[in-house]
Amino acid sequence: SQDGTAIRPVWIGLDFGSQKTITEVDFTSLAGTQGSAIGGVFEASNSSNFSTFTDLYTIRTKPKSGAQAKQSVASASTFRYVRYIAPGGGSGGLSQISYIGV
Repeated sequence: SQDGTAIRPVWIGLDFGSQKTITEVDFTSLAGTQGSAIGGVFEASNSSNFSTFTDLYTIRTKPKSGAQAKQSVASASTFRYVRYIAPGGGSGGLSQISYIGV
């Protein structure tokens, strides 16, 4: 930030309780805030502190207002923990996140 203080990442996460295969990330944007989702990242890990992680998907374009977006995940690994990191320390502009798998 301009005042010299660091921008802290804002994220929301989930513990599946055991390792799961993730094949798709689905998300819905909040009406009027879709632009704030650009740059948001979905990550997965087997470490609760995400000391090591895999990027599942990065939102690169403005999602459609209120529409569910579905993104395939091309990781052959299994993961226990997932999280969404909002870009730039903001709220991230999403109203719903689903992790689909087998």
